[in-house]
Amino acid sequence: MEFPARATHDQRLDRARRITHLVRSAYGERVLAVGVYGSTARALDRSFSDLELAVVLPGLRRFARQEYFLDGWKTEVEYWPPERLVDEQKELDLEWPFRGGQFSDVLALHDPHGFWAGVAAFHPGEAEFRDALREALVGEYLEHLGKYLNAAESGDAGEQRLAYVTLTLDALGLAGLLNRRWYVSRATAAREALSFELLPAGHEALLASVVEGELGDPAALRARVLAYHAGVLDVAARLGVELWEPRLPDPPPLDFSH
Repeated sequence: MEFPARATHDQRLDRARRITHLVRSAYGERVLAVGVYGSTARALDRSFSDLELAVVLPGLRRFARQEYFLDGWKTEVEYWPPERLVDEQKELDLEWPFRGGQFSDVLALHDPHGFWAGVAAFHPGEAEFRDALREALVGEYLEHLGKYLNAAESGDAGEQRLAYVTLTLDALGLAGLLNRRWYVSRATAAREALSFELLPAGHEALLASVVEGELGDPAALRARVLAYHAGVLDVAARLGVELWEPRLPDPPPLDFSH
């Protein structure tokens, strides 16, 4: 048997319906909603795509995931408390452009109370995006930039290339946040981002090195990183996003309740 094996869109939907039946038989009225998400929900799945389902169960104490291969192709079933799934949809970070849209266009297989429509209707506001952009820049992008610069100074070409690839993923996440857009998939994100209205200068050249496999010249990579970084700083300034503190911050208020 071919492994991993090919599967058709209809085969995935047939399995999804069978899983929905099993889930409802096992958990009865506890099941609030079941839906297919990802490429299968959008009818964009390909031969080796996996099947992804979300099951929503009020009262569930913690998230659970079941992953397996059957007939040579992969299925993933996630079991969500409804409040945690909603929080997942709302969380804004560099992963949001890749993750945030996964529950925005669910193919509902069981949804008597319109749960999926309510999840899809959520849209963060401008202030939320601005705060998320600052957190993403300070908490992830600038940290990864520092690691790239350390790698470049070390003279280790392999370390530099790996750090460069990390920065390109950050760039795609930033592009999604800047334009408040979700990607269809990680595999197509580099192409999708080129259609976005707001991109830092140097974005296309930064991504081209990875997409076109041009990672052999350390000096050229460093030049592209620095050009992109200048573009990021320019966009942040134009949007009024402060990236540094004027003084040492006070410790934050903490919650010590039990």
